[in-house]
Amino acid sequence: MAKVIARKPDADKSEGVTVSFSKDSETGLFRKIEQKYTVNHLDHVSKKIGKPEVSEDLYELSTSDSYEFKFEISAPGGTTQTLYFRKVEK
Repeated sequence: MAKVIARKPDADKSEGVTVSFSKDSETGLFRKIEQKYTVNHLDHVSKKIGKPEVSEDLYELSTSDSYEFKFEISAPGGTTQTLYFRKVEK
């Protein structure tokens, strides 16, 4: 018989936010998209909460000298590339 493990309520759950960028067809710049989610660590299930929030601010590709968001992506050949985004000042 399995031993019962005492846990605090909701200790097996956590919340987070994913950030992604989508290219704006009108300007050619990028818009930030944030999606909230919850994770049930016992069942290994994640669920989205609500609708994605699309920012009104525009972002552009930047360099490592001045950026607000940094993404590392894996290319098909196994190499990694880094994308830097910064907010466009109006």
